[in-house]
Amino acid sequence: MTVYIALLRAVNVSGKNILNMKELKAALEQNGFKNPETYIQSGNIIFKHPSKSSTELENQLTNCLKEQFNLTIDSRIYSIQEFNSILNQNPFSSEINLKDLYLTFLFEKPITEKLNSLPSSGNDRWKIHNQVIYLHCPDGYGKTKLSNNLFESKLKTAATTRNGRTCLKLREMAEVMNYEL
Repeated sequence: MTVYIALLRAVNVSGKNILNMKELKAALEQNGFKNPETYIQSGNIIFKHPSKSSTELENQLTNCLKEQFNLTIDSRIYSIQEFNSILNQNPFSSEINLKDLYLTFLFEKPITEKLNSLPSSGNDRWKIHNQVIYLHCPDGYGKTKLSNNLFESKLKTAATTRNGRTCLKLREMAEVMNYEL
C-alpha cells in the first residue's frame, strides 16, 4: 500500500462546499481509501491505497464526493514520495521563516507566457517548480495580491494553496502512516 496526500480545492471556505470531515472519512473508507485521516477542516486527507496513479485516485475521489455529497470538488493527490520531493524543492528553504511560506498547487502546468503576466506584490516573492508555486509573503498571506484567485485567473488553471506549516504537518502524518503496518 502506498500513502497519499490529497488536497481538496475550496472546501469549507466562505460557506461553500461544506464537508463534514467525519462523514468524509466514512465515505472514503466505503470507496476503497484505507485509513483516511483528515487535518483541519479545509480538505487535507492522508490515506493508503493500493498502487494507482495519482490521476486515477483524483478521479475516484471526485466521483466519491459527487456521489456521496453531491459536490464537485477538484483535488490534487500526491504519493508521500512526491509530496516530500515538493517540500524538498522549496527554493526559499534556507531564507525564510516557515510561517511566511505558502505553496500553491496547480492542477495543470501553466503556459510560460502566462507566468509573465503575474504582477509583483510589495515584498512578496514567488518561484515556480513543475506545478507548484512557492510563495513567500513576509507581510502575511492576507495582504498579498498573489492569492489563489489571482493565480487561477492569470494562469487559467484551478489551484489550491496551503501554508508551509500545514504542508509539514501533512508530511509528518503521512510518514507516521507509512510506518504503520
